[in-house]
Amino acid sequence: MSEPRLIRVLGFTDAERHALNAIFRLSVGGPMPFEAATSGAAAALLLVDGHSQEAREWADVGLPADIPVLWVGPDGPQGVTRHLSRPLAWPEVIAAMQAAFRSQTADFTSAPMPDEGPPTQPSGVPAEPQRALVVSTKAQRQLYWRAKLSLNGLSQVDVASELKEAQEACRVSVYPLVVVDLDDWARNEGFSLVRQLRETPSRVGRVLAVSNQTGLGVRTSAWFAGAAATVSSPPEPEGFQRFIRSLALN
Repeated sequence: MSEPRLIRVLGFTDAERHALNAIFRLSVGGPMPFEAATSGAAAALLLVDGHSQEAREWADVGLPADIPVLWVGPDGPQGVTRHLSRPLAWPEVIAAMQAAFRSQTADFTSAPMPDEGPPTQPSGVPAEPQRALVVSTKAQRQLYWRAKLSLNGLSQVDVASELKEAQEACRVSVYPLVVVDLDDWARNEGFSLVRQLRETPSRVGRVLAVSNQTGLGVRTSAWFAGAAATVSSPPEPEGFQRFIRSLALN
């Protein structure tokens, strides 16, 4: 297992801190784990909320020159490696952190960002496809799966909270992967949702069903509905990564 990359986080709202902590937890067991740097620990990356008091204090004394600095907000001081804007797009934040750790040279500032070209993918994850759709009624679950998929190389993750919204998304975009949270619906409704999404002509590649109940009956019903696999929530890391790598076969 890879050693975690230490990130010092300065500022940010409680909600943003909660999301970052979730991303750090989800990265454990993946190809590039992240961890918040504790006081006194030598961080390898600085993630700064440019509107915070901590950011102003660091700017006054000078940003570190030996590690990358990701600055949220405009007009960062000299030494900033990348600027990110609000509202924060978590896949973009994850891609920027991954790019920072992959780069060991002084020309990191010329590395492509998500809006300039596709981010570098973890080993074994296909460069294409990158797009996924998460179907869940709960905002917290949506955030979880957006972070989980982004950390495993699917940088474009959309969300839908009902069948009609999911079908509309599929009419606009092609999704090699759709994640359906079965626990958000009554059992038969969840299977019906999977079936209807799979019947969307040429728009949906594989459907991954997720549930707290993964017994034989649930897995069999999901398979007959058209799900490629059924995993627990949260999923077992190695099995989940194998499934993501299998998307290259589509």
